[in-house]
Order: sequence, then C-alpha cells, then structure tokens
Amino acid sequence: MSSSNNSTVYFVTGTTSGIGLEYVNKLILNPSNFVIATVRDLSKISNDLQKLSQSNPKNLKIIELELESQSSIDQLDEKLQTIVPNGVIDVFIQNAGIYGNQSSTLTHTDRSSWLQLYQVNSLAPVLIFQKVYPYLQKSEVKKTIFISSLSGSIGSYFPAPVASYGQSKAALNYSIKALSEELRSEGFKIIAIHPGVVITKTLEKNYKTFAPGVFQDFIDANKITTDVSVGKQLEIVDNLTDDQSGKFWNYDGTEVQW
Repeated sequence: MSSSNNSTVYFVTGTTSGIGLEYVNKLILNPSNFVIATVRDLSKISNDLQKLSQSNPKNLKIIELELESQSSIDQLDEKLQTIVPNGVIDVFIQNAGIYGNQSSTLTHTDRSSWLQLYQVNSLAPVLIFQKVYPYLQKSEVKKTIFISSLSGSIGSYFPAPVASYGQSKAALNYSIKALSEELRSEGFKIIAIHPGVVITKTLEKNYKTFAPGVFQDFIDANKITTDVSVGKQLEIVDNLTDDQSGKFWNYDGTEVQW
C-alpha cells in the first residue's frame, strides 16, 4: 500500500530553520510530495517556513511537536490521523534535536545537561518513531532517516569538547542500529546520517565557545551550507537500498563507523 499512486508522504521533524527547513524547501519543489513538518511552537514559526506553507497549502502541513514534552509526543498520533493521506507515511526524517548551551567535557558537565540532551536527542526520537511506525508499516517504501552526528561515533571518535552531545548521539545510534535489525524483516530501511559540518544558527552560536585548535580548524576546513548537505542527503534517501540499511552514512555517501 502507498499513500496514493503518485505521491510520496514525508514526515520531517525540526523544520523551523537549518537542516529541517532545507529538507522542506527541497521536498516541496516536487508537487507530488506531501510533507508533514513539525515545529516546537506553532506561534513561533519562522518567516521562511510560513512562506512555504502559504505557497503550498495542499501539500505542506505544519504541526507542533515538542521533544521535551511527553504529552506533546503522545498527542502526535491524534494529529497525524487528521492529515496523513490514506494513513500512510512513506519516509520519516528525524532531524529535530538540540546541541546544548555550551561546549562540554566529561570533567565539567552537570547532571541536568546530560539528562536534557539524553531526553531530547536519544529518547524522544525513538518515542516519536513509535508513533509514526504504524503509518510507515502501511507504506511500500518504509524509509526512516535519523540525523545523527560524527561526534556520536565511537569507532571514528573525534576529540571535540562535546561530551554530553556526543554521548546523546551515541545512544541514538544504538537505537538506530537496533531498530534496523528489529524491522528488517518488515522491509524497513533505517539509517543514521551525519549531515556534515553545516553552517546553521547552532553552529554559529557555538563556534565561538571552542578554543582555537584542532576542532575549530576542522570546522573551518569542512563547513558546508544546508543546501549542499540536504541535497547530498536526499541522494542517499532517494536511492536507499536494503543493503544500506542498518548503517551510518556521511552526507557525501561514505560510510561512517558506529
């Protein structure tokens, strides 16, 4: 079963700005795509997203989803029931997350920071997937994309001062790998993607907190725009195969070690 004969239904979280907004930008260019985009607060939608919504009222729907609120996650199914075409979602792109307020090391991170990042970056994506899962089951596509980070890779560890963020992404990576194995027999294709060093408000805000050195040099040498990052990510998403499921991919199509 699919949403319709000609359309693909995308569910994208965290679309107010940055990578999530660029996903909506690119997906909506195809009039046969139907996009459900989530934001933390409907009263604070960015001008860019508002313009996209006004220009595409039939194939872009925006709903509120707060990752730190269990009640918001619990209300997701009720909202989806009213807008999902034929009860089918083809592609789930879990982008929403937070970086935290400052750079952190294991020796200087407080308990509340660990717990907040774990709740938002590690736990919420899985709880959201649980709500979207029945809609994906009805699709012939069944693609699930989690936006992760190289900082969550243990095998290719990079010595950046992002202990709480990196740990939250490492925990997310475990869930991604586990889900891919649990649902492989159902035809699901589930992967993690490192989007690259993307020039977003989050990067610009936190760049100055890093002391000059290897990590700052790495950012300067590798930073890319959201246009480049999402364009490359969509090439992976569009061409995703069963053999690629259960793996961690860099935005440029190379494999990353878990």
